[in-house]
Amino acid sequence: GIKTAIAGKQWYQRRVRGDTHFLHSSHTKQATLPNQTKPSSTSKEPTHNPTQSRQRNILKMTLGSLVRDIMIKRVYTCSPATKLDQCLRLMVTNAIHRLPIVDENGKLQGIISERDLRLACDSPFMDENNEVRLKHLSEHPASSIMKSSPITIEENDKILDVAKIMRVSEIGGVPVVNQTGLVVGIVSRSDLLDYLIRILEPVPPPS
Repeated sequence: GIKTAIAGKQWYQRRVRGDTHFLHSSHTKQATLPNQTKPSSTSKEPTHNPTQSRQRNILKMTLGSLVRDIMIKRVYTCSPATKLDQCLRLMVTNAIHRLPIVDENGKLQGIISERDLRLACDSPFMDENNEVRLKHLSEHPASSIMKSSPITIEENDKILDVAKIMRVSEIGGVPVVNQTGLVVGIVSRSDLLDYLIRILEPVPPPS
């Protein structure tokens, strides 16, 4: 009838304009061939995670590194009889913050820190004069303020263990001794930080 004729005319006009999208139904399903298989949604290719690999490498380096890899081998020392003003000059000249005190055989007897010297010359009964302070320090030996039986480590100890010791004990440096008690090095907080920087930000190889 009339509706059929109108529908046929509209179909013809769309076909002449090239508008053929109406021929495809939105409900039409794509046929699957008998031998065609759809990819499984559960199978995944193994992916490389650079972050996890880097973390594993950092952990491996940290757990395997030893004190001898980072310790300062050139150690400035004093004897128990060395005057405190000489200890201070030695620290200032070499930009160090602690001095192991050793006997004539090189065995560790104690340690003096920069803070120990500062406290030794900081007295309310003294004038604010450097000459007076140096004179006061020159009258006392290192044995008068040194910490006896300080915490020590050995060169074959793990760096991680040393970091824990320094953190728990709240100290800034630890002398390194061998099995006979001779001082063979020293590790400071700065050495640990430098080592951490080398791990987290390694220098790229030369191109």
